[in-house]
Amino acid sequence: MLNKLQTDISSRFSDVKLHEKSLGLFENPFNIDEIDVDTSFQLELIELNTNSFYYDEFQTMKKNDILKFYSTLSHEDFPALRDIMMKMATVFGSTYICE
Repeated sequence: MLNKLQTDISSRFSDVKLHEKSLGLFENPFNIDEIDVDTSFQLELIELNTNSFYYDEFQTMKKNDILKFYSTLSHEDFPALRDIMMKMATVFGSTYICE
């Protein structure tokens, strides 16, 4: 029974490994090496990591306010980064329709 459960969980979440770096970026953009991310938003990540205002905002937020933090990012300065963050925020939406 336990082996079946492990197999089911492994198959259901097998694609999570593919998105491990993106999920890490979503969790804490200040803890990711810019070399490890897609080139389409590397410069934005560098700019974010060197911006003391955003760093302070991130440090003072509560874990459940992470979406609020991403909503404070400027549309003009961080368009690609905002886009990937919003996609990551919706990755784990409900799956009840397909169950």
